[in-house]
Amino acid sequence: MRRLLIEHKQIFVLDFSIGGLVVTQSFILALSTASPKPVTINIQLEEETDFYVQRDKIYSLSVSPSEPRYVFYNFQHNSSDTVVIEVDSEDDICLTVSVQDSRVCILLLHRFIIRIKKN
Repeated sequence: MRRLLIEHKQIFVLDFSIGGLVVTQSFILALSTASPKPVTINIQLEEETDFYVQRDKIYSLSVSPSEPRYVFYNFQHNSSDTVVIEVDSEDDICLTVSVQDSRVCILLLHRFIIRIKKN
């Protein structure tokens, strides 16, 4: 299973107030199981490669139901406000591609999942 933890100041530029939101580089990893017996797990943290994508560059990514991939594109102030995204695969399998504003984040804070929406 793969989960992405994002630390990027431009992603958290919030233009609305939700109270005492503080974004830091620290995090807590909470694990649980429905198993009646203790479960042994291994945890490995890796820096996400190819998270920041650029125009006119081809990226090759692998995805699976348990390991989705996320990428971040930052529009430059002096560039066009439109980019074309082309996703190509030789596999004959269903694929979902979602594009959303980077300010729409799901954060795990103090045991609550908070969905932050731009109004």
